[in-house]
Amino acid sequence: DMPIKPVAWLVHSYIEQDALTVMYGPPGKGKSFVALDLSCSIASGTPFHGHIVKQGVAIYIAGEGHNGIARRLHAWAQHKQVAIPALLFVSEAPTDLSSATNSARVAQAVQQIADATGEAPVLIVIDTMARNFGGEENSSTDVGKFIRNVDALRRHWNATVLIVHHSGKDGDRGARGSSALKGAADAEYEISRSDEDKLVRLTPRKMKDAEEPPSLAFELIGVQVRDDSGAIVGGAALRLTEHTAPAGPSSAQLGHQQTAAP
Repeated sequence: DMPIKPVAWLVHSYIEQDALTVMYGPPGKGKSFVALDLSCSIASGTPFHGHIVKQGVAIYIAGEGHNGIARRLHAWAQHKQVAIPALLFVSEAPTDLSSATNSARVAQAVQQIADATGEAPVLIVIDTMARNFGGEENSSTDVGKFIRNVDALRRHWNATVLIVHHSGKDGDRGARGSSALKGAADAEYEISRSDEDKLVRLTPRKMKDAEEPPSLAFELIGVQVRDDSGAIVGGAALRLTEHTAPAGPSSAQLGHQQTAAP
């Protein structure tokens, strides 16, 4: 007698509602750009590069780089020609979500936002896991505590939790640390950026209850924004482009002996 319900999408074909999603990749390859773009799209109801979103409150637990986040938000809004979404809330500092006490404080803060807006959150972003996790990444016990606390946030509001995480030294093995995170995830995406064409690529690596969507590619374009003093500062935003397979590793990524080999 169990009904077969259609997939409820937060971002059509890519991010489900009430799901645990992991987005991983090496440092400096565009993970936060994609996560912020997703958050702004959902909070404003703006399609995510052509994909319909469910609008709602988005909460961004930022581990670092708050000045950079401010520039990116203004660059996103200017590029999309919309206002910075009022339903997007960015934390002032990271927290240890492997701690039950700290997780309870986060839940209290989220509740205050829900009370103030009159809306339950639909997206909670943790960027990055390393900055919001006080345990040992290779310990299944410590990662299990983190997952339980994050899942409690998800279940309380039926919100999607997006965990931004680093990949390991061997990128082919996915996100670094205990495999408990991969096992718990409903969806997993790899973010990469080629040294050759400079494109930021979003590649699906796991989709538990739906078909894997096509990979996406973005150009990182410069957008000039003004700081509070009126001075122009550099910003950047993502622009969708045609997805192509990335070229092989560049010589800059190889050792001198590898570079010299025929």
